Amino acid sequence: AKIKSLAFQPRMMHLDNPPPEFSSVGFQRLPAVLHSDGNGVDEDVVKDLAAKYPEGLLNPDPKDAAKADNVTKYIYPKFCEYMHGGDISELEAALQGLEQYLREGEHNFLFGDEMSLLDCIVLPQLHVIRVVLERVKDVPIPGEIGSRLWMYMFHGYQRKQFIKTCPTDMEICLDWAAQVGVPESDIKMPEWLPKDHHGSYYSFGVPNICVCPQPAIE
Repeated sequence: AKIKSLAFQPRMMHLDNPPPEFSSVGFQRLPAVLHSDGNGVDEDVVKDLAAKYPEGLLNPDPKDAAKADNVTKYIYPKFCEYMHGGDISELEAALQGLEQYLREGEHNFLFGDEMSLLDCIVLPQLHVIRVVLERVKDVPIPGEIGSRLWMYMFHGYQRKQFIKTCPTDMEICLDWAAQVGVPESDIKMPEWLPKDHHGSYYSFGVPNICVCPQPAIE
């Protein structure tokens, strides 16, 4: 996603305890955008930004995006099903489908070397999945799924807009741990990490199976 000269300040919040400025403008759901003029929107955020910045902030998805959409749209639902007692094999199959799709291309992202709207949906979902599987369920994404999935995530991690808007591992895990009844003490942070740093840690690394060049962060 080319954020072309757009200055923004991300803020993480929970709907059970929103900050005053969130409630004062009538927001009821996330994600939401509050513009500098005091107006905001919590529905059709992408449509609102497209109207406000007609010169374009994202590379549009190509007209033949149906295949990529079909490959990716079941991944997060299968993850949610697994977290609530479903079979992990269905999640693995969905991830394998994305792996195969990525192998058929030669680009950093789903449609090219720049992020599209669909990438902005899929990459955060994959990040949540890899963090929660490893830290809450102690079941990392299987290495045999392949290196293209990890390379795809790697390229996402090189983008400042991804890093800037990403919650910490602990923020992600606390939300999911509460949903599935896992106590905070059972969240598996890296053993080498001091406990007082748990709240500021991000999983932006990839396994050694992914031998990736180091692109410059735009």
